Amino acid sequence: MKKILAALFILLLVYAFVPVTVKGSLYVVTNSSAVVPMPMTELKVYPLKAFRAALYEKQNYVNEHCVALPDKAEVERAYLLNGPDKDNAKESYERIVACETKTLLNGIDIPAIETLTTSKEGEFAFKVPRFDSVVIMGRAKRQLAFIDESYQWLKVVNAGHGMSAIIEMNNTDLVGDLDVRNIQL
Repeated sequence: MKKILAALFILLLVYAFVPVTVKGSLYVVTNSSAVVPMPMTELKVYPLKAFRAALYEKQNYVNEHCVALPDKAEVERAYLLNGPDKDNAKESYERIVACETKTLLNGIDIPAIETLTTSKEGEFAFKVPRFDSVVIMGRAKRQLAFIDESYQWLKVVNAGHGMSAIIEMNNTDLVGDLDVRNIQL
């Protein structure tokens, strides 16, 4: 009986300390419903608690400094017209850019647990401790005929109870067009 309990205890310890393999794919679904994998895209893996705290700081910054900003298109137009408000327009434009979600998320300065690059099929894999939760953040651009599309993804991954986890990062995880105050992790 003692041998069985000891074996179960050792098995439980091994289970608790063996990391979970997380495998995933990164893609976008286009307006024509085509699935486009995102190859060679850098993904960064952050601890959830640290990322949540850094995001909270960014949300507070927006609440304090980014209220009642003018329309970005109007400011760009005023700057390009070289009118008397050119300097004011430039200052307003810089404030608008500093308050954009992609600028704020890119400014999160915490160390990543791991940095990954997706394969040519948009696939990636990494290991995470069993009881840790992490955030994966990725950025990419895709060049089309006349425009460039920018993407920014955030995905929370809870390691779970199995030996592996499979995730997908797609349009539902895009945060680039959201107000940073509306991002919840």
